[in-house]
Amino acid sequence: MNNAYQTTGPNWNDICNKISFALISPCSDLVNSDNTLTSQGEHVKGCIQNGALLAGGALLLGTPSTAIVSALPLVAQLGGCSDVINFDVVNLGQLKTDDHGL
Repeated sequence: MNNAYQTTGPNWNDICNKISFALISPCSDLVNSDNTLTSQGEHVKGCIQNGALLAGGALLLGTPSTAIVSALPLVAQLGGCSDVINFDVVNLGQLKTDDHGL
């Protein structure tokens, strides 16, 4: 692991801390001390990005947002991402308005 602090790219520590309320794993398991993602952090990032793409596509196709939010836990489970988000603490308003840079 490189001990030099990453100076370019996303601030993963900041992003993780902003969404930590909804993550199952603590940020210390997801982000290295040099602000790079651990392998588990890369998994979480991929799951969130893929979920956002699927949700965005469903919205474009006219699927009601409440149906999308209801389906996200099942989609996460089917995609191998059930270990990422605690869907019990995430609500529709957060998904619509929060911009966490992922």
